[in-house]
Amino acid sequence: MKRTAFSGHDSVYINYMKSDKKYDMHVQHYHDTYEIYFQLEGKRYVFYDNICYTLERGDLIIFRPFELHYAESRDSKFFARYVLNFREDGLSKILTNEEKYLLLEKFVPCVVHLTETQTKTLYDYFKRTENFSKKTGLFSEKLMYSALFQLLVYIIECIEGEQIISGETVAPQIIAAIRYMNENYAHRLSLDD
Repeated sequence: MKRTAFSGHDSVYINYMKSDKKYDMHVQHYHDTYEIYFQLEGKRYVFYDNICYTLERGDLIIFRPFELHYAESRDSKFFARYVLNFREDGLSKILTNEEKYLLLEKFVPCVVHLTETQTKTLYDYFKRTENFSKKTGLFSEKLMYSALFQLLVYIIECIEGEQIISGETVAPQIIAAIRYMNENYAHRLSLDD
């Protein structure tokens, strides 16, 4: 079993990574922020809630604060992705508490497969948010949170579509069996087990 680590972020963290080498995380980890992982090229394997998801171009995964996850390359050597972490309280800079609640209530953990058009549109939102995150000066923080807000609203529109791939669409008996195997693979199991 992998070690577990906490990775904290003070405000908004956005990172684009393109790699032509295998890259496996050293530890499974969690954040005190929401995290959006957006696969742009190649393939990554993400482990979340005892399920391994294979992410390819246009796949998006959302984690709420304190949810353990881990990613690795396995047989794939090339990938490109965006990762964005944001704190709930940061949205208070542009939203009321009620607006923030209504937004985040729809921001559920899931894996979403986007169409090519949605992928290109979301990439533009990520790029715009990243550009605003680097600006300084008057209103720069509000502009960055405004870009983040637009990105989040677009993701919610995609989530409300029909491309959701989540453990909830798999029969509960299958998920229970997968969890049992993941937790007991080191023990000798019989067919009855």
